Amino acid sequence: RALARCSAVVPFRLGLEFGSEAEVSDLLRLNAAELSSRLRRFRGCVEMGLKARVAAPTGDELLGLRTSLDRVRALAKRPADRRERLARDRHGTILDGCYLIPRRAVVEFWRALDDIRRAVPEVPLLGSGPWAPYGFCDAPLRRSAGETQMARWSR
Repeated sequence: RALARCSAVVPFRLGLEFGSEAEVSDLLRLNAAELSSRLRRFRGCVEMGLKARVAAPTGDELLGLRTSLDRVRALAKRPADRRERLARDRHGTILDGCYLIPRRAVVEFWRALDDIRRAVPEVPLLGSGPWAPYGFCDAPLRRSAGETQMARWSR
């Protein structure tokens, strides 16, 4: 039913091996409740991305970035709708974030990024989206009554 309603976006990667169309149908039948729940969660939402690099972070830069991010984070209402990680390499610290936000908030997201650029102009910033919410599609899928497999969309 998920494929029939919306063949463009199914919230899991069809990267599992199947021997037949019947196996695909069985997977969808076994996981209908979980997949339907995911689709309801994503209805009207998109994924937006943000990357920022802080070469040699000063207290002011980090404070400016952290304070400015509050507006972006507020668009993704629940903590589960935000994924952020900091990574360090020889060039500095990179913030990599993705946010599940209402489609109607896309313009506000871009405004928030413009505000971050003004608040900390020395920090290179890249925004992306809107995307389908693949970054939030971790789903345990049952392939049979006793077998569970984790599926995750990857871009």
